[in-house]
Amino acid sequence: MTNLPFPLNYIKNSMRPETVFTGRKSLKLTQILVIFIFLTSLLLIPVTLNVAKNPNISLETLMPDAFSQLDKRTMTAIKEADISEGQLNETAHTFLNEDKTVGFNLTKKEMDNLSSGISFNQTGMSLKDKSGYTFDVAYSKSFSLATSQTLDEFKNSISQEWLTQNKGFVALTLIMMSAGMIFMSELMLVIGGAFFIWVTRFNEASSIKTFRESVTLILNAMGLSSVLAMVVGLIKFDMTIVLSIQSLGLVVMLLAVFVKTRFNEDQTLRKMKQA
Repeated sequence: MTNLPFPLNYIKNSMRPETVFTGRKSLKLTQILVIFIFLTSLLLIPVTLNVAKNPNISLETLMPDAFSQLDKRTMTAIKEADISEGQLNETAHTFLNEDKTVGFNLTKKEMDNLSSGISFNQTGMSLKDKSGYTFDVAYSKSFSLATSQTLDEFKNSISQEWLTQNKGFVALTLIMMSAGMIFMSELMLVIGGAFFIWVTRFNEASSIKTFRESVTLILNAMGLSSVLAMVVGLIKFDMTIVLSIQSLGLVVMLLAVFVKTRFNEDQTLRKMKQA
């Protein structure tokens, strides 16, 4: 049997149930880490492309406490003041609610003293949330809150104005959030799957002896399903479907591995020689 160099050996081992099993000793620890990162990156490709085409996140998601300060009373006052042609038609310095967290033309010192608050200034908004986020959003020429009929529409208009000016930040945030979710999903899949494979070592018929063998076997089994999940994600992006395809593909491959090998190396090698 020809020993291929890394990563060609991984590609070869991931193609068939028999080689998924017999190649369980082929990866060193550093190579295991590289393959894990590679499989995670495959699922991140459709996420990145989708976010690049359509970055979308509500500012209220990032600044829930600041947006909770907005109510119908403050909405009415701001609509009456009117924002048009990139300018707020209100020069007074005043608070719009009893908690003194929303107002017109608040000073930097007043904003610094707030844990969460929003100031509608002459040429832009200053938004601060106790979560740690702070944004200064300039009014565009087309920005207006006068057409907002409900509080949700009012908040959405503010969010959309921020989104227009912060697409780079939004894209990076969405990618990082997705990367974290994919990483945790992959980690649980690998560790959980490897544990159940490793438990078979207590069966005398099983040739699996170490946890590293189990991890490598799982990574081998995830290869094809990860590629398929990436392709489906590129055609029609849905994170739930992408992760489900990878998980289901892993389960199907592991079942095929068990049926073909019974986790017994001698029996598997004999069958492969006869084939």
